[in-house]
Amino acid sequence: MYSIMYIRLFTLLLLMGGMTWGYAQSNKDVISGESEARFVKIPPKSAPAGVAQPKPIEMLTIDWQKPLVNDSPVTTRQGSYTIQLLAVSSKPLEASHFTVYVNGKIRGDAKSDNIRLDTREEEGQKWNYKREISLKNGDNVVKVKVKNEAGEELSKEITIYRDPNKPYLHVLAIGADGSNLDYTGKDAKDFADIFRNQGSLDENRIFSENIEVETLTGAEASAAGIEKRLERLKNTLKYRNEKEKLVILYFSAHGDAFFDGFRLKASDYDPGIPESTTVPFAEVMAPIEKAPGKKLVFIDACKSGMIGTKSASPKDIWNEIRKYSDKKQGMTIIASCSGEQESYEDKKWENGAFTEALIEGLKGGKADADGNSIVNIPELMSYLKKEVPSMVRLTKGDDRKQQPRLVINDLGDVGIYVVEKN
Repeated sequence: MYSIMYIRLFTLLLLMGGMTWGYAQSNKDVISGESEARFVKIPPKSAPAGVAQPKPIEMLTIDWQKPLVNDSPVTTRQGSYTIQLLAVSSKPLEASHFTVYVNGKIRGDAKSDNIRLDTREEEGQKWNYKREISLKNGDNVVKVKVKNEAGEELSKEITIYRDPNKPYLHVLAIGADGSNLDYTGKDAKDFADIFRNQGSLDENRIFSENIEVETLTGAEASAAGIEKRLERLKNTLKYRNEKEKLVILYFSAHGDAFFDGFRLKASDYDPGIPESTTVPFAEVMAPIEKAPGKKLVFIDACKSGMIGTKSASPKDIWNEIRKYSDKKQGMTIIASCSGEQESYEDKKWENGAFTEALIEGLKGGKADADGNSIVNIPELMSYLKKEVPSMVRLTKGDDRKQQPRLVINDLGDVGIYVVEKN
């Protein structure tokens, strides 16, 4: 009796648990008076005609494994990065079901050996997606979409920052007024302007995006003003975090030999008090020589020679960046003329001959001898030596001589300018 009661109770519990089972008793059991019971699974009933079967619940998720969302942004100096995500799906997945977006754009098909999709067999419904993606300089905002028969899901965004360790560029152009000089201020401004587009995180620039370009002209280019600006420049370089730095100093002014050597005449020059209204070149360079970084100096001044007695490819750009790391601290000085020569200016150029040739050689790309759209120091010097004497001779007469001089070149063949091709 009790056995029959327990059997009926167990049957009730099974029915309440959603399983369809039946209770049966054999004829033999009935005849013998013995009560032997057994359970038989009853096939599920078909849905009534016109009623759809309930659809199974589908599942699809995607989560970052490398880098983790909490680690974003990730910083790297490499040109590529391997991302890894874990997808969970109730339906099979293939590599073609994944779409990678970088900065809002679909990343095109990669080589097959750069994409890997592994199934976790022991777990059945999990897939590891790995892919190597190329990176642009700066922020790379990445997200991945997965889509299959189970649905469509989009991962969270992560940021991978590529820091190419480009050199920092600081340009200071000084144009001091002087008697019978009409274009010194314009020289300085024109020279500075051509460098304003030379900094970028993009692969088509040598220098970082945080370049500084400043000018000092007119009354501000007094002796005291020049010394203060150079001191401030030294302090700026001291506290910059970049490993590599290039300072370009440009001077357009009267220059002359005094009792203690070559001096630049400031805008407030007074021949009665030359010591306080001129700047000794040695004092000009003293704070800069002590500052960290490499220095490139252009001097468009009379007797300055007396001192010291295609679109560019990412590969070429990177080679120029690497040169800055290879070179030790050093200085290159290019003077507009040699020895006792004069430096000429003319309304035809609306600049000094030296500055006009500088601008044409750099911005105009005329100094780009090898056609790689990058002008380096030897290329520029070769162009200046040829162009400046020709300009002066044709405009001022055969008896006028001006030959630029490379005073010192510790920097070798580093690239200093990227030419924009039309």
